[in-house]
Amino acid sequence: MTRGLSLVTKDNEVMDISAVQVQLTETQEQKSVITLAYINSQIAVITSQLQTLQARLVEFQVLRDEVTALAKGVKLKVNLDEVA
Repeated sequence: MTRGLSLVTKDNEVMDISAVQVQLTETQEQKSVITLAYINSQIAVITSQLQTLQARLVEFQVLRDEVTALAKGVKLKVNLDEVA
């Protein structure tokens, strides 16, 4: 009679090697699920940060346009003063 490979656990439980392989595969799958969940949470954080940055960029662009308009007004006033 041929006996398959077995493993003795620290609790002295004898396990067939194929059962150990199944458990390892399940553990790897669980780690993959945990890793994917972590990656998804990080993507959510990054997406939120990008949305905040986009909103700030729009605010900056509005301020830039206002400063540009003010600068043109000041330049125009200076030019008119020079003419007068």
